[in-house]
Amino acid sequence: MRLIMTACALLLLTACPEDPRDADPTTAPTGGEVGAPPAGGSPAAPDGGVPGEGARPDNARFEVADGEGVTLSGTLNYEGSKEGAMRIDFLTLGENAHPQLVHAAGFPGVGDFSIDVPKDFGELHLVAFIDVGGDGPSPTDPAATTSVTIAGEDVTGVTLTLSDEPDLGVLTPGGSTEGAAAPGPETPPPGGEEGAEGAPPEGAEGAPPAEGAPPEGAEGAPPAEGAPAEGAEGAGGG
Repeated sequence: MRLIMTACALLLLTACPEDPRDADPTTAPTGGEVGAPPAGGSPAAPDGGVPGEGARPDNARFEVADGEGVTLSGTLNYEGSKEGAMRIDFLTLGENAHPQLVHAAGFPGVGDFSIDVPKDFGELHLVAFIDVGGDGPSPTDPAATTSVTIAGEDVTGVTLTLSDEPDLGVLTPGGSTEGAAAPGPETPPPGGEEGAEGAPPEGAEGAPPAEGAPPEGAEGAPPAEGAPAEGAEGAGGG
């Protein structure tokens, strides 16, 4: 009898499942642990910047190796009263005359300026401006522009006289190429407006009579199609 009770006790012990609270934790890694994606839902850029963000325009810089550059120098003039940081943007014109910033530099103010440029760079457009709002170039900033060609020799004597109402052409900040506007949804097609949708052309069966024509059956109106002419044999009447 004792043997039977012992066997039953062993059977009960082996049949009972382990309490989940006593089991070893096997939870997934939390944020910051190995294998977890970074917070925010997107991987960080290798250099610590925002993923997909290109270089800022202010980071545009000439790369001039020793002995591979020439000096571009001149004078900045301004007789107005607006104040702000003096800057020069160096640009090229790409396809469709689209300006592209290749270098940006700040200067103490009016007076002489000098900068090193790669040899044989080619055509270069300079836009000097006073950054009144501290937000980069804008159409209301005093500015001036000129163009030079960089070859294998120094370029000197460049003069930029800033104006409160500059004419920068395609280099105007915020400017865009003008073009013909596409026709809007209410613009009539060439050659006049279309007739009402579903209306039959004038003269077709079911179309209203032409302006000034008497209605069918009125005096002076032609007989209806298929009806004998008045006075003809078979016509009604005396």
